Amino acid sequence: MDAVLNYQDRAAESLKGKWLRSIGVMFVFMNVVNALLFLAMIPIVGALIALLALLPLSLGPLLYCLNVAKGQSAGVGNLFEGFRRLGQILSTMLLMAGYMLLWSIPYLLAFLIPVAGLSYLGMSGSMPSPTLLVAGGLCSLVLGIVGISCIMNRSYAYALVGYILA
Repeated sequence: MDAVLNYQDRAAESLKGKWLRSIGVMFVFMNVVNALLFLAMIPIVGALIALLALLPLSLGPLLYCLNVAKGQSAGVGNLFEGFRRLGQILSTMLLMAGYMLLWSIPYLLAFLIPVAGLSYLGMSGSMPSPTLLVAGGLCSLVLGIVGISCIMNRSYAYALVGYILA
């Protein structure tokens, strides 16, 4: 296994003579993303257009960096290559979202059980004791934090999907 310094040396070697172009490409990418995020402020339609454009556009910097690292021709055109595979990218992201939703169901249920119990006690006419309210609230808070942490941890399994698509 190579040491980290070897990776840094190889990265610096692949960027020789390409620093300005790489900075320019990333500058263009940031401006396009900022424009799409500004468009996303338009209710529903703007957000949908921005989402559909940002998914394939997020593949662009990965493709550019991989082409630079491999010594292939790389340029601003790499930023927009994801639009050629829009169907593949959308289906992959939809599958990822589905898996994340399935992973979140047990934690969501564990969070909602104390909340549902407390609301049942409140609707039955008898006011629960303050101790029970605090205990139920703390239980929901702890279960919610644990659930969110587990879901975030699970999402790291999909962190390299962009490189697989590239």
